[in-house]
Amino acid sequence: MIHIGTLNEDTRLHAGQRVYSPNRTLELVFQGDGNLVLYRRKDRTALWATNTDGQHVDECVMQGDGNLVLYGDGQAIWASGTHGHDGASLHLQNDGNLVIYGRDQHALWASDTHGQCPEDEQEQLQINQKLTPGQSTHSREGRAELILQEDGNLVLYRTADQSALWATNTDGQAAREVVMQADGNLVLYDVNGSPLWASDTYGKDGAQLKIQDDGNLCLYRHGTECVWASQTHGRC
Repeated sequence: MIHIGTLNEDTRLHAGQRVYSPNRTLELVFQGDGNLVLYRRKDRTALWATNTDGQHVDECVMQGDGNLVLYGDGQAIWASGTHGHDGASLHLQNDGNLVIYGRDQHALWASDTHGQCPEDEQEQLQINQKLTPGQSTHSREGRAELILQEDGNLVLYRTADQSALWATNTDGQAAREVVMQADGNLVLYDVNGSPLWASDTYGKDGAQLKIQDDGNLCLYRHGTECVWASQTHGRC
């Protein structure tokens, strides 16, 4: 089960289940090893964790009394220490912070990870920035996601229903990385360093890739000049 933004009272997470931030740039995952981990999805950086890996944890519960608790064999393994605040809920915010708010919207507990997902980095690949297999980046409001899949395909998805809007059609090939080069070319390389696909925008120095909320993928130069696009605008 997937939760977007909030884990309400009396809600449970079991192994493999997760909570996404509203813009899909972050995810809180209850892992099979017993650890509850907050990840920045773009580069799979762990921003916060309960550090309960290796322990026998069965479930994560946002209790009605306001306490977030990890249980194993009926025993509390970890807790937020916020009991006594009936109706509190857990929120995964777009700024990177994980917060338990009371009914009066007063913060009772936080992971103190705010500022880990600056908005200007959420929607683009900047010069010399890259994605490796399994990594992704998103549009500002999370409506579209660009991911370099483990199968070698670079795919743009509409997040509402996971429909593929555009792809390099390089699945089945051993992709190593996609790079936004300083020369303006967006290139997907294989493990041997040979190009599998390119935007053919060499010479457009300083261009950057932007993932837009309208569903379009564009290479912008000087901020406004679109030198390449996926032609998928209006699809989100």
